[in-house]
Amino acid sequence: MSKEVRELIFKMVAENPTWRAPRIHGELVMLGYEVSERSVSRWMRHAPRSPESAQRWLSFLCNHREGIAVMDFFSVPTITFGVLYCFLSLAMIEGTFSISTSPAIQRVPGSRSSYAKPSLTNQ
Repeated sequence: MSKEVRELIFKMVAENPTWRAPRIHGELVMLGYEVSERSVSRWMRHAPRSPESAQRWLSFLCNHREGIAVMDFFSVPTITFGVLYCFLSLAMIEGTFSISTSPAIQRVPGSRSSYAKPSLTNQ
């Protein structure tokens, strides 16, 4: 593959971070270059990346940490063939974990625990 095509791939990757190999391949074909999609995909991995995207993600997490939460309800079979029903609620600020033997019980006293607040530093 010529240096011109490689540089064009690198430029497209830098200017259009959401484009993947099929889109870049299509653009190159429309420009008259004969190159396979697989070659485009291989050269995309070698494209220089800026650390700016990681910084944007960290800024997003810092700005929205109060509103980010994950919840899950799952059951765990015990060694005595019982079933524990677990509700997991994790937030960037605080988290709770509740265990019950019945999914109908709202909250079991004493089974709720919290974990320490994580710190996000914007470096």
